[in-house]
Amino acid sequence: MEAALKVLHADGDSAAEVRKLLAWLRDEPDLHGARLRLDGVVHEERMGIDVETITAILGPAGAGAALISAVSAFLTTRRNVKIRVEGPQGAIDLDARMSAGDIDRHLRQAGTMTGLVPAPDATS
Repeated sequence: MEAALKVLHADGDSAAEVRKLLAWLRDEPDLHGARLRLDGVVHEERMGIDVETITAILGPAGAGAALISAVSAFLTTRRNVKIRVEGPQGAIDLDARMSAGDIDRHLRQAGTMTGLVPAPDATS
């Protein structure tokens, strides 16, 4: 399964926040089996490449939930960062300025909405 993480807004340098998020994810024990890489975008109007996206190739079934949980923990350490989590079935934006309860609610939705976490079985 593949997921993409994009820093949509950050006080200061968005590329630096992407790198901090990548380091955070690499330190997460539950994501040690995931392949994480930085992807950049080349802009024709100016020289250079902007690092904008972390692509995560996730292995075991619980890795999607671990990714969502790690993003949540990262957001609690930031003041003004907005991150988009994209999965095979959709995307959701998470903002560090949300209350802890809102972040938790959005993360539960993000897991199933993006397809990173299986939806609960309606029959159970």
